[in-house]
Amino acid sequence: MLPSASSSSSVDWAEWVPECLQPAIAIASELPYHHDHEEDEDEDDEDDGHAVDNEQDPHQNSHEEEEDEVGYHRIQEHTQFHRVHHHLHRQGAGAALRSRGRQQHQHHLQNHRGDGIVCVSCKELYCPLRGGGTCYECYEEASEAEAALKKEIEELNARIVFLRTWAPEAMSEQFSDLVLESSDGSKIRAHRAILVSRSPVFKAMLESEMEESRSGIIKITDFSYEILRLFVHYLYTAEIYPESLEECAFDLLALAEKYNVKHLKAVCERFMTSKVNCDNALFSFEYACQHGAKTLKEAALSAILDNIEELPHKIEYHELVDRDAKLVVEIFEAYLAKKCSVKQSRA
Repeated sequence: MLPSASSSSSVDWAEWVPECLQPAIAIASELPYHHDHEEDEDEDDEDDGHAVDNEQDPHQNSHEEEEDEVGYHRIQEHTQFHRVHHHLHRQGAGAALRSRGRQQHQHHLQNHRGDGIVCVSCKELYCPLRGGGTCYECYEEASEAEAALKKEIEELNARIVFLRTWAPEAMSEQFSDLVLESSDGSKIRAHRAILVSRSPVFKAMLESEMEESRSGIIKITDFSYEILRLFVHYLYTAEIYPESLEECAFDLLALAEKYNVKHLKAVCERFMTSKVNCDNALFSFEYACQHGAKTLKEAALSAILDNIEELPHKIEYHELVDRDAKLVVEIFEAYLAKKCSVKQSRA
Protein backbone atom coordinates (compact mmCIF):
# COMPACT_ATOMS: atom_id res chain seq x y z
CA MET A 1 0.00 0.00 0.00
CA LEU A 2 1.16 3.52 -0.76
CA PRO A 3 1.45 5.88 2.19
CA SER A 4 -1.43 8.25 2.70
CA ALA A 5 -0.96 11.55 0.86
CA SER A 6 -3.06 13.43 3.39
CA SER A 7 -0.64 12.95 6.25
CA SER A 8 1.40 16.04 7.06
CA SER A 9 4.23 13.97 8.53
CA SER A 10 7.26 12.90 6.51
CA VAL A 11 6.27 10.04 4.15
CA ASP A 12 7.99 6.77 5.00
CA TRP A 13 8.34 5.39 1.47
CA ALA A 14 10.34 2.37 2.74
CA GLU A 15 7.11 0.84 4.12
CA TRP A 16 5.55 0.20 0.70
CA VAL A 17 8.72 -0.96 -1.08
CA PRO A 18 9.17 -4.77 -1.30
CA GLU A 19 11.40 -6.43 1.30
CA CYS A 20 13.88 -7.60 -1.38
CA LEU A 21 14.56 -4.03 -2.46
CA GLN A 22 15.20 -2.54 0.95
CA PRO A 23 18.97 -3.26 1.06
CA ALA A 24 19.44 -1.46 -2.24
CA ILE A 25 17.20 1.37 -1.04
CA ALA A 26 19.29 1.76 2.07
CA ILE A 27 22.46 2.00 0.00
CA ALA A 28 21.00 4.45 -2.51
CA SER A 29 19.56 6.74 0.14
CA GLU A 30 22.82 6.57 2.11
CA LEU A 31 20.95 5.56 5.24
CA PRO A 32 21.89 2.63 7.51
CA TYR A 33 19.74 -0.44 6.93
CA HIS A 34 18.52 -2.47 9.92
CA HIS A 35 17.16 -5.98 9.51
CA ASP A 36 15.16 -5.82 12.72
CA HIS A 37 12.31 -3.33 12.54
CA GLU A 38 12.15 -2.45 16.21
CA GLU A 39 13.87 0.90 15.67
CA ASP A 40 11.56 1.65 12.73
CA GLU A 41 8.53 0.90 14.90
CA ASP A 42 9.93 3.13 17.66
CA GLU A 43 10.43 5.93 15.16
CA ASP A 44 6.89 5.43 13.83
CA ASP A 45 5.54 5.66 17.38
CA GLU A 46 7.59 8.81 17.95
CA ASP A 47 6.28 10.32 14.71
CA ASP A 48 2.71 9.46 15.75
CA GLY A 49 3.36 11.21 19.04
CA HIS A 50 4.51 14.31 17.23
CA ALA A 51 1.41 14.17 15.06
CA VAL A 52 -0.80 14.13 18.17
CA ASP A 53 1.14 17.04 19.62
CA ASN A 54 0.63 18.98 16.42
CA GLU A 55 -3.12 18.40 16.54
CA GLN A 56 -3.19 19.76 20.08
CA ASP A 57 -1.03 22.80 19.17
CA PRO A 58 -3.25 25.92 19.27
CA HIS A 59 -0.86 27.73 16.86
CA GLN A 60 -1.11 25.14 14.03
CA ASN A 61 -0.42 26.16 10.43
CA SER A 62 -3.15 27.06 7.97
CA HIS A 63 -4.74 24.43 5.70
CA GLU A 64 -2.79 25.75 2.67
CA GLU A 65 0.56 25.40 4.42
CA GLU A 66 -0.28 21.79 5.35
CA GLU A 67 -1.08 21.01 1.71
CA ASP A 68 2.24 22.56 0.61
CA GLU A 69 4.09 20.43 3.13
CA VAL A 70 2.33 17.29 1.92
CA GLY A 71 3.22 18.16 -1.67
CA TYR A 72 6.84 18.68 -0.70
CA HIS A 73 6.97 15.29 1.04
CA ARG A 74 5.46 13.68 -2.04
CA ILE A 75 8.19 15.15 -4.20
CA GLN A 76 10.86 14.13 -1.71
CA GLU A 77 9.38 10.63 -1.64
CA HIS A 78 9.46 10.34 -5.42
CA THR A 79 13.00 11.74 -5.64
CA GLN A 80 14.19 9.10 -3.19
CA PHE A 81 12.41 6.38 -5.16
CA HIS A 82 13.86 7.73 -8.42
CA ARG A 83 17.39 7.46 -7.01
CA VAL A 84 16.74 3.86 -6.00
CA HIS A 85 15.47 3.09 -9.49
CA HIS A 86 18.67 4.46 -11.04
CA HIS A 87 20.84 2.69 -8.47
CA LEU A 88 19.31 -0.69 -9.26
CA HIS A 89 19.68 -0.08 -12.99
CA ARG A 90 23.37 0.84 -12.67
CA GLN A 91 24.14 -2.11 -10.43
CA GLY A 92 22.66 -4.52 -12.98
CA ALA A 93 19.95 -5.92 -10.71
CA GLY A 94 18.09 -9.00 -11.90
CA ALA A 95 15.23 -8.82 -14.37
CA ALA A 96 12.70 -9.72 -11.69
CA LEU A 97 13.80 -6.88 -9.42
CA ARG A 98 13.78 -4.39 -12.30
CA SER A 99 10.31 -5.52 -13.37
CA ARG A 100 8.99 -5.25 -9.81
CA GLY A 101 10.64 -1.84 -9.45
CA ARG A 102 9.09 -0.58 -12.69
CA GLN A 103 5.63 -1.69 -11.55
CA GLN A 104 6.05 0.10 -8.24
CA HIS A 105 7.39 3.17 -10.01
CA GLN A 106 4.48 3.32 -12.49
CA HIS A 107 2.02 2.97 -9.63
CA HIS A 108 3.80 5.79 -7.82
CA LEU A 109 3.71 8.07 -10.87
CA GLN A 110 -0.01 7.45 -11.37
CA ASN A 111 -0.71 8.56 -7.81
CA HIS A 112 1.63 11.58 -7.82
CA ARG A 113 1.59 12.83 -11.41
CA GLY A 114 0.65 16.32 -10.30
CA ASP A 115 3.80 16.79 -8.19
CA GLY A 116 7.33 17.62 -9.29
CA ILE A 117 8.75 18.18 -12.79
CA VAL A 118 9.18 15.69 -15.61
CA CYS A 119 12.86 15.17 -16.51
CA VAL A 120 13.51 15.93 -20.21
CA SER A 121 15.97 13.04 -20.36
CA CYS A 122 14.41 10.05 -18.59
CA LYS A 123 10.81 11.41 -18.61
CA GLU A 124 10.37 10.69 -14.91
CA LEU A 125 9.28 13.05 -12.14
CA TYR A 126 11.87 14.63 -9.90
CA CYS A 127 12.09 17.18 -7.13
CA PRO A 128 13.17 20.55 -8.62
CA LEU A 129 15.93 21.29 -6.12
CA ARG A 130 18.18 22.74 -8.88
CA GLY A 131 17.69 24.69 -12.07
CA GLY A 132 17.40 23.06 -15.48
CA GLY A 133 15.11 20.38 -16.84
CA THR A 134 16.91 17.21 -15.78
CA CYS A 135 16.79 15.17 -12.60
CA TYR A 136 19.81 14.77 -10.36
CA GLU A 137 20.72 11.31 -11.68
CA CYS A 138 20.53 12.31 -15.37
CA TYR A 139 22.48 15.48 -14.62
CA GLU A 140 25.22 13.47 -12.93
CA GLU A 141 25.33 10.97 -15.80
CA ALA A 142 25.59 13.79 -18.35
CA SER A 143 28.38 15.44 -16.36
CA GLU A 144 30.30 12.17 -16.20
CA ALA A 145 29.81 11.64 -19.95
CA GLU A 146 30.99 15.18 -20.69
CA ALA A 147 34.12 14.73 -18.59
CA ALA A 148 34.88 11.40 -20.29
CA LEU A 149 34.34 12.95 -23.73
CA LYS A 150 36.65 15.86 -22.96
CA LYS A 151 39.33 13.44 -21.81
CA GLU A 152 38.92 11.39 -24.99
CA ILE A 153 39.20 14.52 -27.16
CA GLU A 154 42.39 15.53 -25.36
CA GLU A 155 43.84 12.06 -25.95
CA LEU A 156 42.89 12.17 -29.63
CA ASN A 157 44.46 15.60 -30.04
CA ALA A 158 47.65 14.32 -28.43
CA ARG A 159 47.68 11.37 -30.83
CA ILE A 160 47.16 13.68 -33.81
CA VAL A 161 50.10 15.83 -32.74
CA PHE A 162 52.22 12.71 -32.30
CA LEU A 163 51.28 11.35 -35.74
CA ARG A 164 52.14 14.54 -37.58
CA THR A 165 55.32 13.86 -39.49
CA TRP A 166 56.23 17.37 -40.54
CA ALA A 167 59.62 18.48 -39.21
CA PRO A 168 62.16 20.78 -40.93
CA GLU A 169 65.07 18.46 -40.21
CA ALA A 170 63.20 15.52 -41.78
CA MET A 171 63.00 17.39 -45.08
CA SER A 172 66.77 17.66 -45.44
CA GLU A 173 68.64 15.84 -48.19
CA GLN A 174 70.04 13.39 -45.66
CA PHE A 175 66.63 12.00 -44.62
CA SER A 176 64.37 12.61 -47.65
CA ASP A 177 64.30 10.29 -50.66
CA LEU A 178 62.21 12.23 -53.17
CA VAL A 179 62.10 15.67 -54.82
CA LEU A 180 59.06 17.57 -56.11
CA GLU A 181 59.83 20.25 -58.70
CA SER A 182 57.51 23.23 -59.27
CA SER A 183 56.85 25.30 -62.41
CA ASP A 184 59.79 27.66 -61.77
CA GLY A 185 62.23 24.81 -61.06
CA SER A 186 62.15 25.21 -57.26
CA LYS A 187 62.47 21.92 -55.38
CA ILE A 188 60.71 20.57 -52.32
CA ARG A 189 62.04 17.45 -50.62
CA ALA A 190 59.67 14.74 -49.43
CA HIS A 191 59.42 11.05 -48.56
CA ARG A 192 58.05 8.29 -50.73
CA ALA A 193 56.25 6.64 -47.80
CA ILE A 194 54.27 9.80 -47.05
CA LEU A 195 53.28 10.55 -50.65
CA VAL A 196 52.29 6.93 -51.33
CA SER A 197 50.08 6.80 -48.21
CA ARG A 198 48.33 10.10 -49.03
CA SER A 199 47.73 9.87 -52.77
CA PRO A 200 46.77 6.87 -54.94
CA VAL A 201 48.25 8.72 -57.94
CA PHE A 202 51.65 9.03 -56.27
CA LYS A 203 51.33 5.40 -55.16
CA ALA A 204 50.79 4.17 -58.73
CA MET A 205 53.58 6.40 -60.00
CA LEU A 206 56.20 5.31 -57.46
CA GLU A 207 55.33 1.61 -57.41
CA SER A 208 55.79 1.27 -61.16
CA GLU A 209 58.90 1.53 -63.33
CA MET A 210 58.09 5.08 -64.40
CA GLU A 211 60.81 7.71 -64.75
CA GLU A 212 59.75 9.44 -61.51
CA SER A 213 60.23 6.23 -59.54
CA ARG A 214 63.72 5.61 -60.93
CA SER A 215 65.01 9.19 -60.73
CA GLY A 216 63.30 10.19 -57.48
CA ILE A 217 62.16 13.47 -59.08
CA ILE A 218 58.51 14.34 -59.73
CA LYS A 219 57.99 17.41 -61.92
CA ILE A 220 54.77 19.30 -61.24
CA THR A 221 55.25 22.11 -63.73
CA ASP A 222 51.66 23.40 -63.87
CA PHE A 223 51.70 24.77 -60.31
CA SER A 224 53.84 27.38 -58.59
CA TYR A 225 56.27 26.74 -55.76
CA GLU A 226 53.93 28.32 -53.18
CA ILE A 227 50.99 26.11 -54.19
CA LEU A 228 53.21 23.02 -54.18
CA ARG A 229 54.63 23.93 -50.77
CA LEU A 230 51.14 24.26 -49.25
CA PHE A 231 50.15 20.97 -50.88
CA VAL A 232 53.13 19.05 -49.46
CA HIS A 233 52.64 20.64 -46.04
CA TYR A 234 49.03 19.40 -46.03
CA LEU A 235 50.12 15.87 -46.96
CA TYR A 236 52.30 15.79 -43.85
CA THR A 237 50.07 17.63 -41.34
CA ALA A 238 46.47 17.79 -42.66
CA GLU A 239 46.61 21.53 -41.91
CA ILE A 240 45.83 24.48 -44.15
CA TYR A 241 45.48 28.04 -42.90
CA PRO A 242 42.46 30.22 -43.89
CA GLU A 243 44.72 33.06 -45.05
CA SER A 244 46.37 30.64 -47.46
CA LEU A 245 43.00 29.55 -48.82
CA GLU A 246 42.01 33.15 -49.50
CA GLU A 247 44.70 33.34 -52.19
CA CYS A 248 45.26 29.71 -53.21
CA ALA A 249 41.99 27.77 -52.80
CA PHE A 250 41.30 27.39 -56.54
CA ASP A 251 44.82 26.19 -57.36
CA LEU A 252 44.98 23.92 -54.32
CA LEU A 253 41.69 22.28 -55.24
CA ALA A 254 42.96 21.65 -58.78
CA LEU A 255 46.20 20.14 -57.45
CA ALA A 256 44.30 18.01 -54.91
CA GLU A 257 42.04 16.74 -57.68
CA LYS A 258 45.01 15.92 -59.93
CA TYR A 259 46.59 13.69 -57.28
CA ASN A 260 43.27 12.51 -55.80
CA VAL A 261 43.77 13.93 -52.31
CA LYS A 262 40.07 13.94 -51.48
CA HIS A 263 40.23 15.50 -48.04
CA LEU A 264 42.17 18.54 -49.20
CA LYS A 265 39.81 18.95 -52.15
CA ALA A 266 36.82 18.90 -49.79
CA VAL A 267 38.44 21.51 -47.52
CA CYS A 268 39.06 23.85 -50.45
CA GLU A 269 35.57 23.28 -51.85
CA ARG A 270 33.89 24.12 -48.53
CA PHE A 271 35.89 27.33 -48.29
CA MET A 272 35.09 28.35 -51.88
CA THR A 273 31.39 27.54 -51.42
CA SER A 274 31.24 29.89 -48.43
CA LYS A 275 32.58 32.70 -50.64
CA VAL A 276 30.13 32.33 -53.53
CA ASN A 277 28.19 35.52 -54.39
CA CYS A 278 26.50 37.20 -57.36
CA ASP A 279 29.79 38.60 -58.68
CA ASN A 280 31.81 35.36 -58.77
CA ALA A 281 28.97 32.87 -59.32
CA LEU A 282 29.60 32.37 -63.07
CA PHE A 283 33.32 31.79 -62.61
CA SER A 284 32.70 29.44 -59.67
CA PHE A 285 30.10 27.51 -61.68
CA GLU A 286 32.46 26.99 -64.62
CA TYR A 287 35.34 26.06 -62.33
CA ALA A 288 33.20 23.57 -60.37
CA CYS A 289 32.09 21.87 -63.60
CA GLN A 290 35.70 21.51 -64.73
CA HIS A 291 36.92 19.98 -61.46
CA GLY A 292 33.93 17.92 -60.34
CA ALA A 293 33.15 20.07 -57.30
CA LYS A 294 29.47 19.22 -56.82
CA THR A 295 28.81 21.30 -53.70
CA LEU A 296 30.46 24.37 -55.19
CA LYS A 297 28.53 23.90 -58.43
CA GLU A 298 25.18 23.78 -56.64
CA ALA A 299 25.95 26.90 -54.62
CA ALA A 300 27.14 28.83 -57.68
CA LEU A 301 24.13 27.76 -59.77
CA SER A 302 21.76 28.83 -56.99
CA ALA A 303 23.39 32.28 -56.88
CA ILE A 304 23.10 32.59 -60.68
CA LEU A 305 19.40 31.66 -60.68
CA ASP A 306 18.66 34.12 -57.89
CA ASN A 307 20.04 36.91 -60.12
CA ILE A 308 19.06 35.56 -63.55
CA GLU A 309 17.76 38.96 -64.75
CA GLU A 310 21.26 40.45 -64.49
CA LEU A 311 22.92 37.60 -66.39
CA PRO A 312 22.66 39.03 -69.97
CA HIS A 313 24.33 42.25 -68.81
CA LYS A 314 27.47 40.54 -67.52
CA ILE A 315 30.62 40.38 -69.65
CA GLU A 316 31.49 37.05 -68.04
CA TYR A 317 28.24 35.59 -69.34
CA HIS A 318 28.98 36.46 -72.98
CA GLU A 319 32.52 35.13 -72.60
CA LEU A 320 31.10 31.88 -71.23
CA VAL A 321 28.71 31.63 -74.21
CA ASP A 322 31.71 31.78 -76.57
CA ARG A 323 33.86 29.49 -74.45
CA ASP A 324 31.43 26.75 -73.36
CA ALA A 325 27.84 27.04 -74.61
CA LYS A 326 26.89 23.75 -72.94
CA LEU A 327 27.25 25.33 -69.51
CA VAL A 328 24.92 28.16 -70.56
CA VAL A 329 22.34 25.61 -71.68
CA GLU A 330 22.67 23.86 -68.31
CA ILE A 331 22.02 27.16 -66.52
CA PHE A 332 18.80 27.83 -68.42
CA GLU A 333 17.63 24.23 -68.03
CA ALA A 334 18.02 24.65 -64.27
CA TYR A 335 16.12 27.95 -64.47
CA LEU A 336 13.18 26.37 -66.34
CA ALA A 337 13.11 23.45 -63.90
CA LYS A 338 12.96 25.90 -61.00
CA LYS A 339 10.07 27.83 -62.59
CA CYS A 340 8.10 24.63 -63.21
CA SER A 341 8.66 23.53 -59.63
CA VAL A 342 7.35 26.86 -58.31
CA LYS A 343 4.22 26.64 -60.49
CA GLN A 344 3.49 23.09 -59.35
CA SER A 345 3.85 24.05 -55.70
CA ARG A 346 1.36 26.91 -56.15
CA ALA A 347 -1.17 24.75 -58.02
